[in-house]
Amino acid sequence: MRGRQPRRWTVLLAGILLIAVAACDQSGEGADASASSGSEPAPSVSASPTAGTATTAEGSGASGAGTTVQSSIEGLQMEVLSLERAADNIVTLQFELNYDGEDSVQTGQQFAERVEDGPFASGPYLVDGQGRNKYLVLRDADGRCLCSELDLWLDPGSTVSAFTQFPAPPADVRRMTVYVPTFPPISGVPLRGRS
Repeated sequence: MRGRQPRRWTVLLAGILLIAVAACDQSGEGADASASSGSEPAPSVSASPTAGTATTAEGSGASGAGTTVQSSIEGLQMEVLSLERAADNIVTLQFELNYDGEDSVQTGQQFAERVEDGPFASGPYLVDGQGRNKYLVLRDADGRCLCSELDLWLDPGSTVSAFTQFPAPPADVRRMTVYVPTFPPISGVPLRGRS
């Protein structure tokens, strides 16, 4: 009997895992889609309390272009200005950073995907709700991101406009979720322009 108890626990744990996976699949979180060029399956991401807060002109909630979100960096807000398809299957995210803190703040590499990128806005990414794909910043042949260089320091009252470019999702994708480091996600941002 003693030799069978570990096997029972293994069977029990396997059953619990199967139930958990089935529950995720039913809610759509476990849906897998094939990754297209420049994209990968989207992670299950939720805004943490340190990611900041979101507000819109209508009240709370982070949804759509024109939404202003508060960073985990005190006094730093971001507004998504546009998300547009362009020629050559490229999507451009344009956003604005506004800093109204009391002292200058070092932002440095906080918006970079990797340390080698330095003070570039390579960290933002997009997720399409239909294919559940994650779209990372486009890079040139030398590995440099197609994105804005940001100031290492932001002074009180400063506003900085920035952009990041991504591979375009399929033509039927009309809205995307925008993720920018230190900010909560902004869902339902309209994808404008030609398909």
